[in-house]
Amino acid sequence: MKSEYDYTLSGVAVRALLSARAPLRRRAENVLDTLAADPFREPDFIEMAPSGRKYAVFVERDTVVTLWVDHSEQEIRVVNVEFV
Repeated sequence: MKSEYDYTLSGVAVRALLSARAPLRRRAENVLDTLAADPFREPDFIEMAPSGRKYAVFVERDTVVTLWVDHSEQEIRVVNVEFV
């Protein structure tokens, strides 16, 4: 079943992807596609933003994605992408 969700990226996440080498960028894009396909997936852990919003954090190999899900807009809102 294909998800109707898409993802949006913050400026921080865009800069991280644009500055990454092509193989890392492709892996991160695959992770983002996977997360958008399953917006109800349980995160590896939860992080609290200063605003009080709960961010879901997913770790896939060398990629860490921090996001929140906007179910009303059917979007995964990616706050940060890090490569470790």
